[in-house]
Amino acid sequence: MTILYKMISRKSTLTDGKARWYAHAVHPNTIHLNDLASEMQRNCTVKESDIRGVLTELVETMNDELQNGNSVKLDGLGNFRLGIQATQVAKPGDFTPSKNIKGFHVVFTPIRKKSGKKYYKPILQGAGVAQLQKYVVDKKDKSDTTPSDGGTTTQP
Repeated sequence: MTILYKMISRKSTLTDGKARWYAHAVHPNTIHLNDLASEMQRNCTVKESDIRGVLTELVETMNDELQNGNSVKLDGLGNFRLGIQATQVAKPGDFTPSKNIKGFHVVFTPIRKKSGKKYYKPILQGAGVAQLQKYVVDKKDKSDTTPSDGGTTTQP
């Protein structure tokens, strides 16, 4: 498993205001529900149409449960819950939902397993990185050139 990344720079507000380079994950493909169903059919005895129906219902049910304020745990994968994006107020009495709540977001927390005394996240096991070979660096960026690929690295 390899995660592609590209290097991008942004001005740092925490230090001297100079641009700093950091890795940004790149996702060249999107796998849709039908793609998952097709792949799952090859790995088990259930028909693709049945898998598609179950996954479609899972999505609808998860949406309902999350919007009802519940968290959803998919055993073997992790927990999903909705979070709130809100502006700060000086004291609790100053808070008005219609004024201060700006939106919602989904929080995903992958499951953790224990091996000896250490915990790990199975979803991250075996993941490595490789630099995306072809991408455009912003010509307005006057900082150092894009770092060269240091090869593929696998997370321990």
